[in-house]
Amino acid sequence: MDRKKIGTVILGVVAGVIITLLIGFSTGLWDSAGGSVLKSTEISKQAVLDRLTPICFAQFNLDSERAQKLIELKKINSWNRGKYVGEQGWATMPFEMEVDGGVAEKCAVFIFENN
Repeated sequence: MDRKKIGTVILGVVAGVIITLLIGFSTGLWDSAGGSVLKSTEISKQAVLDRLTPICFAQFNLDSERAQKLIELKKINSWNRGKYVGEQGWATMPFEMEVDGGVAEKCAVFIFENN
């Protein structure tokens, strides 16, 4: 092979690698380590919220004044419902001292949609 053909082959290989990398990362087929950590963290947080929301809903159902509080909840703007749920203590998990804001938000939606 002469030098010109070798140069063309090398240039083609380099261009192919660059194009492959661009397509792989830009379409989401591959991910960087940092991106994977962020995605896995988000998935984990969502899984925890999914597991804790039924506890919040159960605590709502145990509230002796739930019928009246449900009427109040339905009058509140959607962006303030999580705060209301938190104030009622429903989103405070057993053996915890503080409200879980993420649980309160998700629980408010769940209560609203299921009543």
